[in-house]
Amino acid sequence: MAILQLRGVAMSFIITKKIHIIALIIACVITILWIDSIMEFNNNITNQYGESKYYLIIVLATIINTIVHELLHGLAYSIFGGKFKIGFKGIYAYTQETTGRKFSVTQFAIILLAPVMIISIFSLLMPLTGGLVFFINLIGSTGDLIMAFWLIRVKKSSLIIDTDKGFDVIEDNIIFDKR
Repeated sequence: MAILQLRGVAMSFIITKKIHIIALIIACVITILWIDSIMEFNNNITNQYGESKYYLIIVLATIINTIVHELLHGLAYSIFGGKFKIGFKGIYAYTQETTGRKFSVTQFAIILLAPVMIISIFSLLMPLTGGLVFFINLIGSTGDLIMAFWLIRVKKSSLIIDTDKGFDVIEDNIIFDKR
């Protein structure tokens, strides 16, 4: 699980291997629960485009979704006055705020949830591949959802700073180094 460090009034959410495993388990559970719908998406795509193009469509949908997903995080950072960079850690894409700007809990929740909300709504407008896009994005958003749920325990008056390992929570404007 995340490493919760309490030092005075500050906490940190650190993305660890355990968090990645939890996100993978959640993705597997979602897949198992939605297997009938997934099979229907697959059949629709195969019937429309043929079996030879099926895997190409899956790969392209995943790549495009990942790019759009991370750009939406970046757009949300920009709307709230931040600057961002997009990168990869292993197979995981990420967007990180680069100036050390402090965000309110609400702003950071919006930053975390913007891609899953916007892409989910957009997927409703796609008659053939919308279900596939929705599913790919939901699976790719499990880490964002875990972090957003973790924010529930944070005082609403806190400030959040994005870090290269997760994020720091600042209460009463006191910053503690988590290292």
